[in-house]
Amino acid sequence: MIKRGAFTLIEVMVAVMIISVVIAAIIQMRGNSSNMFMHLQKQAAFNQYASFFLWNDKYGFIDEKVPLSRLVEDIDLDDDLRRKLKNIKMNIEYKKLKKIDTSEYSDDDTGIIIEMGIDKISTKNFETTLRRLRLQ
Repeated sequence: MIKRGAFTLIEVMVAVMIISVVIAAIIQMRGNSSNMFMHLQKQAAFNQYASFFLWNDKYGFIDEKVPLSRLVEDIDLDDDLRRKLKNIKMNIEYKKLKKIDTSEYSDDDTGIIIEMGIDKISTKNFETTLRRLRLQ
C-alpha cells in the first residue's frame, strides 16, 4: 500500500480552477449589482424631476423646453439643489389624444371640456411618458 503525504499536482490544479471560477462569478455579480444600483439611482432622480413637472400645472399641455428650476419656482428648496436644477433642461412634447366638449350634450351650454393627452418628458439621460387629463 502506498502512503500519500501530499496532494498531487492534478488535485492542486483542479482546486485552483474551482476557486478561480467562484471568484470570477462573485466579481461579475458585484459588477452587475453596482451597475444596476447606479441605474436605479439615476432613475430615482429622474422620477423626482418628473414629480416636479406633475406638481406644476402651468406646463405640460404644449411643446416646450423648460429648465427644471422654473418648475419649482414656488417650492422652498435648498440653494444648491436649485442651482443643480437650473442646469438640467427638460424637454416636454405634448400630443393631444382626444378633446370632449360636454356642452354639446347639455341644453344650457354649461358643460366642461375634457382634454386627454400624452406628455413625453425627456432630459439628457432619461425619458418617460405620462397620460394627462385636463378639465376646463
